[in-house]
Amino acid sequence: MTLKQKKIFGIGLSKTGTTSLTQALKLLHHKAVHFPFFHLKPQKDSLELNYHKIDKWDAMTDTPIPYFYKELDRHYPGSKFILTIRNIDEWLDSCENNHIWPGEYVHDKAVSNFLYITQILQLHHALYGSVWFDRKRFRHFYHKHIDDVLCYFSNRPADLLVYNIGNGDEWKPLCKLLGKQVPEIEFPRKNVGKHKLLKKETRRQLWKAVSFMHLGHRVNKKYYPVQI
Repeated sequence: MTLKQKKIFGIGLSKTGTTSLTQALKLLHHKAVHFPFFHLKPQKDSLELNYHKIDKWDAMTDTPIPYFYKELDRHYPGSKFILTIRNIDEWLDSCENNHIWPGEYVHDKAVSNFLYITQILQLHHALYGSVWFDRKRFRHFYHKHIDDVLCYFSNRPADLLVYNIGNGDEWKPLCKLLGKQVPEIEFPRKNVGKHKLLKKETRRQLWKAVSFMHLGHRVNKKYYPVQI
């Protein structure tokens, strides 16, 4: 059996500091990628990773990585996992105000049959219980994800870092996990500030345009929120 390379996986949900974590890993000289969505196999009926693409990276963060953390642990034994977290109400506000959820625009439209959109909706439905922002369900699934991760690694604390960048966690805990020296440079804080509003509005207009494809035809398969 071929020995798999040990890797670093950021398994926190979106909007928990995953962009900053990715940049920090790059500054620590890891070949890191953020939001490796196109490392999914191109298929509609199930979500599976393309390990040929994943093998090329040292570190990966954000969707779809949190969905696959158990599988990745089995596939790459000895890897390190970083669970980024933040204050729950701040996270919910960020999800509502600083992010676009495509399902809000296309969940019942024929364009949702496009492979890329189908996989986005499947992932959001699995990770958040809804393909559009729903405060109650997002809160429930945020806590569920953290509880599941903590339970899974309960007997392996050395393999998991619970990492709250917004609460002051910067270089020291990350470097301790990875066995690195703390660099003499400022910790990166990315995807924050005024540029978020422009980014959100640009994406909103894009998904509005996408929702009008197929002349507005609708589909029977809709992604209703999960009952909790």
